[in-house]
Amino acid sequence: MFQLHLWIGLAAALYVVLIGLSGSILVWKHELSTASHPVPTALAAGVTPVGPERAVAEAQRVAPRKQPYYLDFPQSSAPYYVIYLRGTQMRTTVRVHAGSGAVLDVDDGQHGWLNLVMRFHYYLLMPKSRGLLWNGIGAVCLLLLSMSSTVLWWPGIRSWKRGFWIDFRLSFKRVVRDAHNVVGFWALALVSMWAVTGIYFAWPNAVTHTVGAVFRLSSEETALAPATRDITQVGLDRTTAIAAARLPTEHLLGARLALRPNEPTSFYLVAREGMDDSESETVSIAADGTILRVKRHADESLTLGDRIVAALEPLHFGSDWGALVKLIYSAAGLGLSSLAVTGVLMYWHRYLAKR
Repeated sequence: MFQLHLWIGLAAALYVVLIGLSGSILVWKHELSTASHPVPTALAAGVTPVGPERAVAEAQRVAPRKQPYYLDFPQSSAPYYVIYLRGTQMRTTVRVHAGSGAVLDVDDGQHGWLNLVMRFHYYLLMPKSRGLLWNGIGAVCLLLLSMSSTVLWWPGIRSWKRGFWIDFRLSFKRVVRDAHNVVGFWALALVSMWAVTGIYFAWPNAVTHTVGAVFRLSSEETALAPATRDITQVGLDRTTAIAAARLPTEHLLGARLALRPNEPTSFYLVAREGMDDSESETVSIAADGTILRVKRHADESLTLGDRIVAALEPLHFGSDWGALVKLIYSAAGLGLSSLAVTGVLMYWHRYLAKR
């Protein structure tokens, strides 16, 4: 077990250092992005916001080779649409002012230091499919390190205190060794979870099928099929109005846009501003304005398997539960990097320094 932990740790040391550092930064992605993109002034009273069709058209004008797939509706604290467009690599994000319909900014995911950090953490600066594969391999290595550490961590009954905190009065070699054990213990749960969710990002279908083999998955997670007959399309403005009228007490949050002709659009509505889409109600509407399905968040048809799969992504990033959780995640990310550094130092002290 020690040899497995040692050689996997040495082989993956640089990867672990960089993935931990980049992850601890990306926990604060929203705050960092907001700081670099000033929020425009709120809409003046009586000003009618432009419709989502206009906003999507403006986004396609500035990113003509990308396909819009998701839309965030304006909020009182953010009076603009956010349109997400996909291409072969990183997505493009376009903000369109809700009052004037003017494009505020375009983020193609390629420029700026934060995008560089994102591209490394998601794809290791490689093409998307190759980067996900190597990140999946790295996640498997991280999981093996976590599993082996549960056996190697225990310092013995006579020295049990060394497993929980560091005595900085000891020699440097001893501090390094104890730091490796202590940080590994306190970060074990998060690091193991990051490994499992990292495997999910690399091979989502395989992980979903594995969860489904143990816990039942509802059939409602499958996408609604587009209509095969020719229909009269009513447009995004009209389908948005239909969704809002179907749940008049709810607030429009976002929409998953149709990617093909006659494909339905799914709207996400919440009880009040500030709630995320995990607490939303979903209204799926066909291109001709027909309501296909209304799915409420409290619907008991969601199985345990559904909830496990849905939790994997937010669990990995930890950005949905406030500043305290973000601080814990960020500290654990730095701790993950320190595990690789202390592991290499231990190898140096134990083997290389004696040569």
